[in-house]
Amino acid sequence: MHSLSTNAMSHFTHNPLLVSILFILPWISSCTKDPVDQPEGNGDPVDTLPEYSILPHTDWEQYANNPVLQPTENEGDWDENMTSAPFVILLRDTLRMWYEGSTSVKLDGVIQIGYAWSLDGIEWNRLDAPVLEAIPDSWAYPHMASPVVLEDGDTLRMWFGGGDYTSVGMVIGYAASLDGIHWTRHDAPVISRTKDWNTGGVLPGPVMKEDGVYKMWFTGGTGHVGYPNSSTSWSTGYATSEDGVQWTVNDEPVLEHGMNAEFDENSALAGSVIRSDTLYEMWYSGFRGIGQGSSIGVAVSEDGINWERYEGNPVMNKSLISDALYNPRVIIFEGGYQMWYSAWHPGPTIHHAIAIN
Repeated sequence: MHSLSTNAMSHFTHNPLLVSILFILPWISSCTKDPVDQPEGNGDPVDTLPEYSILPHTDWEQYANNPVLQPTENEGDWDENMTSAPFVILLRDTLRMWYEGSTSVKLDGVIQIGYAWSLDGIEWNRLDAPVLEAIPDSWAYPHMASPVVLEDGDTLRMWFGGGDYTSVGMVIGYAASLDGIHWTRHDAPVISRTKDWNTGGVLPGPVMKEDGVYKMWFTGGTGHVGYPNSSTSWSTGYATSEDGVQWTVNDEPVLEHGMNAEFDENSALAGSVIRSDTLYEMWYSGFRGIGQGSSIGVAVSEDGINWERYEGNPVMNKSLISDALYNPRVIIFEGGYQMWYSAWHPGPTIHHAIAIN
């Protein structure tokens, strides 16, 4: 593994009081009746990234009344038994979440993608129906999962996992929308199982657009990621694209499993990446074996390809109310780092935490 500079590592080995300088768009409306306002402007999102000094963000406080979004438990609802894999963005004054839901707590049911919105990240309003449904006899059936959304000028772009978790594995699809609710799907997968290390499937990870290039930290591997066991080996890969559809995939993972036998022995799956002026910071979930559950760690990189893990990982571990933590999504909101993530409580639910350093 490549080592980072002394400057990068100092973010983990020291804890100075740093001041974050955030340029946040004005709050335009406090109304929650209209779930989505169409984004304005055609600028490259990288032009509006806040400038701030990246902090260690290794200490997190889990919300005392988790979960913040859970299955409805109403018979017949499309997400009556599963709410998982949240992806949250701040669009104008409102937090928008896309998540996967199902009538089944296991993988024997259809998984689809839903939408919810919130002003504070705790109280969420959800649509009654999925915004992306699994279509029978399509390549993305019966599981549409792990949505990732990027605001790109007037367009919201989504990458999602499609296929069957339980058999041939998953591939990555793409869709676009103007309002976050009505989506136009691309007719074929955009990233498939093309490398020796991801023959068991691929799932989308965080996407960033810099200098007109889309960058994705996707996940892939061998073995069953839906029900991981001792033969599961999943890592984080890297791909770039000019249009979000045609991708060039690196031959090898950029964050491999197995670097920490106590945390990510079997899997290291990127959930969120934030960019400062000098560093990329990644939150990812690690899995270490049957009965051990999964936890959340952090790593930093100067180029998005060579990553250095925090020596004190995991930064968030299972608790009395959750046996497994995964799918971390981190954004800057109300002047600090906040996270939404999946937890097993006792089934798949969505939880919240705030960085306290």
